Amino acid sequence: MTLQPKPEFIFERANDHIPSRECNYVIRDLCNRKEVGMLVAPSNVGKTAVAVALGAHVVQGKPILTMNTRRGAVLHICGEGGDGVKDRVYALLRDVEDAEDYLVMKSRLNLGDPDHVPELIDQLKEHLPRCETAISMIIIDTFIHAIADLNENFSNEMSIATSGAQTIAEELDAHVLLVHHTGRDEDKGGRGSSAIRTNVDSEFTIKKNEDTGACVVNTTKQRNMAGDLRFSYLLEKVKLCTDVEGFDRFTVKATLLDGSLSTDDVAPAKFSPLQAAAWTALKGIQADEKTGAMTSDILKAIPPELHPKGVNPNAKVTTLRGALTKLEVAGKLNGVKNGSGNYFWSLT
Repeated sequence: MTLQPKPEFIFERANDHIPSRECNYVIRDLCNRKEVGMLVAPSNVGKTAVAVALGAHVVQGKPILTMNTRRGAVLHICGEGGDGVKDRVYALLRDVEDAEDYLVMKSRLNLGDPDHVPELIDQLKEHLPRCETAISMIIIDTFIHAIADLNENFSNEMSIATSGAQTIAEELDAHVLLVHHTGRDEDKGGRGSSAIRTNVDSEFTIKKNEDTGACVVNTTKQRNMAGDLRFSYLLEKVKLCTDVEGFDRFTVKATLLDGSLSTDDVAPAKFSPLQAAAWTALKGIQADEKTGAMTSDILKAIPPELHPKGVNPNAKVTTLRGALTKLEVAGKLNGVKNGSGNYFWSLT
């Protein structure tokens, strides 16, 4: 009979601990290295488009809203629709010259198979020398396609699956983002066992306002950071190319609205994307020690892709003034009309 070695327990004096000053984020205030996050959303709100948008910012080292990113390669593991993901990446990065690798893997990963996880880690480590930098983010899209025969309603089996995701995050010093569906009742969060949510480090839930059409990413769990971050986004149909028969091909991209919104700021779920963009633009203007701005100046501060539709500049200003007026009614802005009939806006 072989005797099992005795376990060794190590007791450390926490009084002597010195907190690390190293930055541990992949996206500051949103997701950390060596952690597992989960993006939860119902169908048809653009959750894959949002995941691709996050990844595209990371490969560029481009801030997301006001949050810095750790520039690096991204791996997007597609349970289905790998070419569709590549189309969306192309739409975001085709005009970008200086970006790291955005890798797409169309082979299904089985987080419940003890051989799959270490094999993925080994093969990715072998591939990474071809990339300019280390891996920063791994997107598993969707979680349900990465658990094979495991039952999503069994807590012990979901603990195995999330443990596999955690191993990937730790071994590759990256953030693993699970894209997950909500259940029949959206208000109850992701489908399946509560062990899924319990075992991840962070969770972000997408809600769509049926009145305004605005989609909002809300932080619903954050283990190691503040949990008040939320932001809205705009889905846009983008032309990819014209096919061999002369028909245009399109995909969808998500534009993250400028500005990081906390629970003390505008609740974007209540307002349209234009209103959220206008409020954020004015906030940025006043951050430069200005007391406010005219409607036309706010329009110039809004990203062009978020401008009101149409080519007439005067019509755009009129549409924006209407959006600002609604924010004033909601108590978010003050508008003062001058002798020329133009409005000067400031935050309340």
